[in-house]
Amino acid sequence: MNDRNKDLFFENEEGEITAITLTDDDGNTVEVQVMASMEIEDEEKEYIAVLPIEGTEQFPDDQLIILIYSEDEEGNPQYCGISDEEELLEVSEAFMEYFASEDA
Repeated sequence: MNDRNKDLFFENEEGEITAITLTDDDGNTVEVQVMASMEIEDEEKEYIAVLPIEGTEQFPDDQLIILIYSEDEEGNPQYCGISDEEELLEVSEAFMEYFASEDA
């Protein structure tokens, strides 16, 4: 993740939230907040964990969404869902460990 996007997602004023609008394949949108990002070497990809700001039936506000994170040639963020179940399990476990260590 480039420095500009790190600052955008994680260096906000106290209490300020950067919202990202995601759109699924059916055209449903949800505004989310980035909670964490990490690179997993085994997958050679970067991932972000986001939470809906206002939950919906499809996107409850207490359900973490994990996405593949990349950047286009101009450094703009791009997000993609994880379709491989094994990859999703590995990444989910890594984020669970990360959040557990943050709470300790």
